[in-house]
Amino acid sequence: AGDLAYADGYPERWDSFGRVMEPLAAEVPVLTAGGNHEFAYGESWVSYNARYPMPFRASGSTSNLWWSRDVGPAHVIALCSYAATHEGSAQHSWLLRDLSRIDR
Repeated sequence: AGDLAYADGYPERWDSFGRVMEPLAAEVPVLTAGGNHEFAYGESWVSYNARYPMPFRASGSTSNLWWSRDVGPAHVIALCSYAATHEGSAQHSWLLRDLSRIDR
């Protein structure tokens, strides 16, 4: 989770990381959550969101930065520590809705 390419503002590093990951990602589903290197150094999630779309819409989220997905018997949830998490924030409200739908 997070710090995927350590691109630090250099888009070509995202490309080289993608080439290294391609053989694995072609065979195994890869689900990610962003970290400080996807946000800092002028990144502002732009390269991360363009290259790593997560299943956020399917989980009712409004952001690629927080999402959930059922994987086998597990309900996997990814949250973003760089987005607001206080009560009433978009991420917090989504999380409460998502958790309320789990029936296990």
